[in-house]
Amino acid sequence: MTKYKCDNSMIVTLVEKGIKTLSFLSKNDPSKKKLLSDLEKSLKVYKKDCSLCKGSADNDVKCLDTALTNLFRQLPYIKDTIYPWNNYDWDYSNFVDNNYSAKATKSTKVGSWSALRKNTSIFFKFFNALIKDANPNRYSVSGGMDKYSDFPIYGCLGNDKKNCMVWNKVKNHHRQKNPYNSKFFNKKLHGENSSSYFAKVGVCPRPDLKNSNQCIKNNHTWIPDGSGNRGKCFQNRYIYLDNSVKIMGNAKGYVPSVVNDVLSLSPLNLFNAFQGKNVDGHMTVQKCPKIIENYSNREERIDFLKIISILIIVSFILYYIRLR
Repeated sequence: MTKYKCDNSMIVTLVEKGIKTLSFLSKNDPSKKKLLSDLEKSLKVYKKDCSLCKGSADNDVKCLDTALTNLFRQLPYIKDTIYPWNNYDWDYSNFVDNNYSAKATKSTKVGSWSALRKNTSIFFKFFNALIKDANPNRYSVSGGMDKYSDFPIYGCLGNDKKNCMVWNKVKNHHRQKNPYNSKFFNKKLHGENSSSYFAKVGVCPRPDLKNSNQCIKNNHTWIPDGSGNRGKCFQNRYIYLDNSVKIMGNAKGYVPSVVNDVLSLSPLNLFNAFQGKNVDGHMTVQKCPKIIENYSNREERIDFLKIISILIIVSFILYYIRLR
């Protein structure tokens, strides 16, 4: 089998070399060491995904775009800002198409009374899809491939099937783990909550974790004060966005679902969340553990990881321009 390489693999390779060259700067910063290691692994995964899209999906643009998106979401300061990304990406229109499109309902163009009765019944079923029937519903799982998922079943038939399967593999084979061990992440993420997710909104100081090993072992961030093991530990703080529909009684269809998502992210709701306040029916803010709550972010510092992140983002933009 021919070994395929990506058009922008040279850029990725240069970034990897830059990471190795600058890695000595992180010798007194254990958190940066971990970020560098994670980024190197993510770049290697991207190269494999990109080669898979080129070799097995005939250079499919959607597949390549997904591989780039996966890499972008692993960059420092972006990684784990959302958990899980699959729920964040839930496609309401694909769910409607899987269950209520002409192919799904088997509507007919035949000019007969029986066909008219059948199509009239299908029309009311489609009306339910827009207004009443839950999207996602109780059988849904994000990243699935059945009709209750947001996988585009009828858009992946015929000549498109092979490329679609590769795209779906690239999209879903890197499953996210919880950002760290916490009961807060035990909230519903399946069924009608398949479009619900967690989003980072700040940090909590963790003075109970006294050294870098303890801090990083718990998947938190250690900020050194100077040489040696002195520093402070910070835990990322999240909100849970409950996107299950509750705004119109029993109306849970496509239209109420989209309206509910817009309301969840309204400026007022986001402002309350960043102030540490829950928003009933939409957002639950994680409490900081056993300490005085601190909503301010860490002091911004310009460092080489941000420079690398900017470099990769610029590379993404240039590559998108080439694709278009």
